[in-house]
Amino acid sequence: MFVINAKILTMKQIIIIPLFSFFVLPFYSQQVDQRLLVKFSEAELIEMMTEDKEQYQFYLNCLDYGHYLSNYVSKEKTAEKIGELDLGCNDDINFFSLNIDPVPNQYLYFKLKGCEKMLVIRSIEHIKMGDSKKK
Repeated sequence: MFVINAKILTMKQIIIIPLFSFFVLPFYSQQVDQRLLVKFSEAELIEMMTEDKEQYQFYLNCLDYGHYLSNYVSKEKTAEKIGELDLGCNDDINFFSLNIDPVPNQYLYFKLKGCEKMLVIRSIEHIKMGDSKKK
């Protein structure tokens, strides 16, 4: 009798675990910001959302507040310019497709080839602040 109950319990576990995954994982998938999939897998993002929410929020801030475009003033700003990027003149840039890491206490400046624009990467501290300056 104990053997039969153990088999039934194991069968219940075999059925319950996939059903649980079937209903819970899509919930997290819908919550994951799709723009982060450029750098992270969906599994990594789900783990980060549950175990390190502060880091996940920092990455969201990178997407929303980590960079901006400004007009490029050619010779006067060359000391600040770090390099050139060939991204076109499109304003729709995914922060993580740049493969540029922000640094503490310093903005990074890149001239965009083919247009009079400069891409500015904010410092880590300013990215962490996010939209708090707008409130």
